[in-house]
Amino acid sequence: MTEIRLPLPIACLRRRSQNSRSKNPKDAHDSALFAWEASLRLAVALRPPTELAALKRPSFGAWARAASLPELALEEASLVELFELASRVGKGEGAQRRSVRPRELVDALAAYRNHAHGHALQDASFYREAGPLLLRALEAAWQAELFLPRAGMLVYVEGVALEAGGARKGHVLELEGETAWKSAPLGLAVPASVLPHRVYWREGERWRPLHPWLGYDDERGQCFFFDKLDRKAHYLDFVSGSGPREELLATLAPELTELFARNAPASSASAAERESEVAPRAEDPSAFGEFAIVGRLGAGKMGEVFLARQTSLDRLVALKMLPPSLAQDGIARARFQREIEALARCEHPNVVKILASGTTRGTPWFAMEYVEGADLLAVRRALSDSKDFDTAVSTACTATRAERAELFPQAPAVAPSTPRPGAGVERWRALARTFRDAALGLQHLHERGVLHRDVKPANVMVTAADHRAVVMDLGLAAIESQTLSLSHDKSKVLGTLRYMAPEQLQRSLREVDARADIYGLGATLYELLTDRLFFDGESEQRLIKQVLDEEPLPPRRVDPAIPSDLALIVGKATAKDPAERYVSASAFAADLDAFLDGRAIQARAKSLGYHLRVWIRRHRELSAAIALLVLGSVGVTLFYVQHLQRAVAEKSAENEALRASETIAELRRAAERDLWPMRSEEIPALREWLRKAEALRAAVSEARARQVELPIAEESLRSFFEGPSELAPEIGGALGTSVPEVRRRLELTERWLAATVTSEEAQREWRAAGMEPIEHLLPLSKNPQGLWEFWHVPSGDRPKLIEPKPERDDANRWQITPEMGMVYVLVPGGKFWQGAQKEDPAKPNYVPDSHPLQLIEVLSPQQVTLEAIQISKYEITKAQWMRLMGTSESESPPIVAPKADISWLECRRLCWRLGSVSLPLESEWEYACRAGTTTTWWTGSDLTALRNAARFDEEIAPESIGTRRANPWGLHDVHGSLWEWCANSYSVSRSEAQQVDREAEDLSDEQLLRDSDRMIRGGGWRYPAYHFSSATRGAWRVGDGRIDLGFRPVIDARSAR
Repeated sequence: MTEIRLPLPIACLRRRSQNSRSKNPKDAHDSALFAWEASLRLAVALRPPTELAALKRPSFGAWARAASLPELALEEASLVELFELASRVGKGEGAQRRSVRPRELVDALAAYRNHAHGHALQDASFYREAGPLLLRALEAAWQAELFLPRAGMLVYVEGVALEAGGARKGHVLELEGETAWKSAPLGLAVPASVLPHRVYWREGERWRPLHPWLGYDDERGQCFFFDKLDRKAHYLDFVSGSGPREELLATLAPELTELFARNAPASSASAAERESEVAPRAEDPSAFGEFAIVGRLGAGKMGEVFLARQTSLDRLVALKMLPPSLAQDGIARARFQREIEALARCEHPNVVKILASGTTRGTPWFAMEYVEGADLLAVRRALSDSKDFDTAVSTACTATRAERAELFPQAPAVAPSTPRPGAGVERWRALARTFRDAALGLQHLHERGVLHRDVKPANVMVTAADHRAVVMDLGLAAIESQTLSLSHDKSKVLGTLRYMAPEQLQRSLREVDARADIYGLGATLYELLTDRLFFDGESEQRLIKQVLDEEPLPPRRVDPAIPSDLALIVGKATAKDPAERYVSASAFAADLDAFLDGRAIQARAKSLGYHLRVWIRRHRELSAAIALLVLGSVGVTLFYVQHLQRAVAEKSAENEALRASETIAELRRAAERDLWPMRSEEIPALREWLRKAEALRAAVSEARARQVELPIAEESLRSFFEGPSELAPEIGGALGTSVPEVRRRLELTERWLAATVTSEEAQREWRAAGMEPIEHLLPLSKNPQGLWEFWHVPSGDRPKLIEPKPERDDANRWQITPEMGMVYVLVPGGKFWQGAQKEDPAKPNYVPDSHPLQLIEVLSPQQVTLEAIQISKYEITKAQWMRLMGTSESESPPIVAPKADISWLECRRLCWRLGSVSLPLESEWEYACRAGTTTTWWTGSDLTALRNAARFDEEIAPESIGTRRANPWGLHDVHGSLWEWCANSYSVSRSEAQQVDREAEDLSDEQLLRDSDRMIRGGGWRYPAYHFSSATRGAWRVGDGRIDLGFRPVIDARSAR
């Protein structure tokens, strides 16, 4: 019988029992018996009895009595056999039965446990036979829905965030099989009743909470159970030596203590004690819903912030409320809601986290993490006394806490980091690190469509513990969504004038972009560097003039010790013209990183023309008067001045045309090397390239009209501006460096972006799937194994399901056609054992001695933790390869066969061009291949089962993908068929087998060709099965292909957002 999918703790106990069977039958038996008890505990957690007091310290029998079991006759042979064994051993009864009732079975097992567990009351042969029987019967019991409904699954909610429009998105782990995993790593739509840090039984859209005495330790990946009132718990696998962490138990123990107190027998506590434990707090003037207000931290136009204790989780939070004066103001309430929605989009160490939101007694509120530290305004004041940045941060944090000491004397102080006294270079580096982190926080906001619009020293905190920068206060944030924007806001000046970018005063909100936030952060950095205000105007009118027309004193004029690179970075970030600033906050952070590493920065000193424009802007009246005076005194020469201006312009255009050869060479180099990948982040650069090309075309046309002889061949101009006589179809017409080919590259990039992310249809598909859009992908449906599958749009047409649906769940379900695009499977993240061994059958990834499999190139097993990835369901086909590589030569039929004879360098080139795919790491490949198994092959250790799941030991190459059984995660042909390239360099080092050779990423093809191999996995159609396994490793030269070597791309689910 095929193993059925079981909840995580039960599946782990089953595996432990199976692995121990040959070495320690008693241990295998006890693990199987533990699996029965854990199953009963899950059943009770889903349907707890009314009277809970008896379950404070329950036995197996107590759990059996508390379980609500179905009324049915169990006729499955293993269940009847187990009942007979349990009755004979536990009760001395030996009657034979044709069927058994669930209640009879578990009662018999309770008696059996007292005679078979804990003491060696039986001989080894008894345990050797009874252990496997317990497991067979356990699977039959789950199949019969003895404990929980088969249609559901055990899940753990890591967190819940509020999305646009009030929708709630949960980060959910599916606790099924031997490893917890995320079926939707970008989030899943959840009902309003679903709470974070709780375990649920999910049946489709129905979420049934399990009793809070059942918890999940996401650090160790194990379920745990409370048994006692003294905050003690143990893991549900019954074999872990230590219990869950105390801080983890603290999130649930208060709720359980209160619950047990309510259900305790009357004699267990006095009435006064019980009343004190559960007395309501509504009469407490500091009570605000589930929060106890400790004191006010501050107030502003957009709300008041209080320090509060969240009583349900016993933690300090920063609680922001809308002031009573604005409670009925529609615009203020909408802005408040917008701040909630902005924070709900974000999860980053440098952005304050939102924990919960709601309305209590008519007052809107939201709770944030309480960041203990000081804002940069306080740090700047401290820098006036201490020139060392870390010392100033510690001083500011101490002063801030002293000011608030009266508010929360009972709150534990966060131990500040040890300051590193010193001055000079170290101070500038510390500032650069802090502002780099703040810029990364802003980049995270911008990537999620959120503009802060009020970046200033008071809105950037530095934590006391580790001096980490945290961007705060999104009260003025703008969200890039028509459904969230406020039309009443658009004409208003929002922000703090001193740090406001000029375009915020000059233009509408719609035209203000992320560069306004970069300006505010640059102005803040200026003040921390120079210890003076960016602009010192004391009136609004004066400040407006400074923001629009004046420049602050250069940093090195204030303090010559300021490094010139930092001064240039500030200058670029605070340029009046947004086009002259950093294009993104990540570019700002990259320049600060370059400064820290001693590398060249992007920022450059401003030109003479820039300073002239600034002078004219600052002295409009004087410059106009000078111009009038000059024109008046030499008015008779006006004609000649105009003639001279035209001549200068013509000469400039002519010079540009004369440089056409050099400019075209530069543009072609950029198109070949820089304008990749074909993703949205390159769209601005592609447009700028085309703008430059069209400007060159205009200059050449003007020079021709004046009959200027150009030092460039006509054919060179024609091939650049007109391209090939006929563009190749699709991607093939986007690979060159002429204007039409780069324009095709831009068109395809924009088309794929619209098709998968920005169009209404794409948005509708992603909403239906409950996930955030991923560029280049569209969701298809879940496969029979329960994992989401996606269509890779650039690689071909939308795949079509086979109709009627195949009878077997492991059969191929998509029509294999030349036109179909690649299908990707979202593989859950989790832990697994990588490698194999022949020494100990009780340990993971054991290969039996009877197998002639050679383990020369196999690493010894080690547990590895991986994030979720999306991996191709099939090896890439000949047709897909032709489309993505833009090759015009025809492939030999059949073109639905997996593409072979390709080099690692060609695979790297495809990944570089697309940006949405990459070569898998060895660890990722083996993880996806094993799909939760620990045997020789994913099919087991029996060669017979492998034959209908893999092509091996054949004389003819595969003619199609997907003709063999899929593995438990829905992947085809991971064994046999073709060997598959991996990203890693050839190495026998375990650590290097789990990471990319970063140094080699920047090497050219020629450099790699000299002496470089890369790992290959999976086995090939020409090889006997014993030449490969889930753990077998091979290597091949990067520049060579082979008739049995292909490619299965992956997509990193974290970077694909």
